[in-house]
Amino acid sequence: MYCAAAPIRDARGELVAVLDLSCEAQPFRFDAASVVRLYATAIENRLFTAQARRHVLVRFQATPSLLHTPFEGLAAIDGCGRLDWINAAGASLLAAPREDWRGAAAEEALGIGVAELLALARAGRPTVRLMPNGLTLYLQAQAADERDRPLPELPPLPSTPASCSAPDPAASSPPTLEVDAGRDHSLQEAKGQLIDRALAACGGNVSRAARELGVSRGLIYRRLRQRAPTPGAAEGGRAG
Repeated sequence: MYCAAAPIRDARGELVAVLDLSCEAQPFRFDAASVVRLYATAIENRLFTAQARRHVLVRFQATPSLLHTPFEGLAAIDGCGRLDWINAAGASLLAAPREDWRGAAAEEALGIGVAELLALARAGRPTVRLMPNGLTLYLQAQAADERDRPLPELPPLPSTPASCSAPDPAASSPPTLEVDAGRDHSLQEAKGQLIDRALAACGGNVSRAARELGVSRGLIYRRLRQRAPTPGAAEGGRAG
C-alpha cells in the first residue's frame, strides 16, 4: 500500500480532517505528496473563507496571478481592525508565525486600516502595497456582504484508478471527499496546469516556480519537456 496524506486545519489551527491518497500494488507515478499537500491547502483556504463571514477578508501575494489560488495569503480582519486569523502562506509572507499575528492591528501587519480595506473591497481589484516588513505585495479585500460570490474552481481530482481500491464510505466516520468521475480532467493535467500557471506567474523562472509550488526543479523541467517551451520559460530555465 502506498499512501500520501496531508492534514487539513481550521483557522484556529485545529485538525479537522486528513486528505489521503492511497494506492495498492504499485507506487505513484507522480509527486503524490506535493499534489495532496496542494489540495489540502486549497481545502483549508476554503474553510478559512467560510469562517470569515463577519470579517473583511484580505488576499495577498507577490504576484496578482497567484491570488485566488492555494498559494495566496489570507487574513481576516475584525470590526476593531485586528487580525482574527491568518493562513500559513500569509504568515510566511509577513515573516512571522501565525500565532504572533493573532490579535495584531491590521496596520501593524499589512500597513492598511479598516477604512482603507473597505475602500479596497469596493474597488474590487488588487492594489500594490508596501508591507511594514518591506515586502511589496498585491492586496485584494472582500467585505462580509460579498462572501457568497463563487470561488474559482480548482481542477477536479480524477476518479479512482483501476489499480487502486476505492474506500467504503460506510467503513469509517471521518469526513470523505467525493470525486466527480464525470469530469475528463486527469490528475496529470491538473498538475501540469498548476505548473504552467506558476511558471507564468514567476516569469518563467524554474527555481522560483519550484519554490512557490513546493516541488523539485526536476518536476518543472519534466513538464517543460512535455510541451513546447515558451521564450519566457526557456529563459527562466537557463536562469534557474
